[in-house]
Amino acid sequence: MLIEEVCSEMPGVKSCVVDFKTGKTVIEHEGKFDLKKLKKEIEALGEYKVQL
Repeated sequence: MLIEEVCSEMPGVKSCVVDFKTGKTVIEHEGKFDLKKLKKEIEALGEYKVQL
């Protein structure tokens, strides 16, 4: 739920769905989107590693 919350606060994100069984997240976003900033925000939560 933390990842979904972080995504919902990012400009340009339309939706975010986290699959806890697979550990994958699908993010739907608008054209301009700062993926590096989102990666930094998620990893700042302390328990997640983001692979791009």
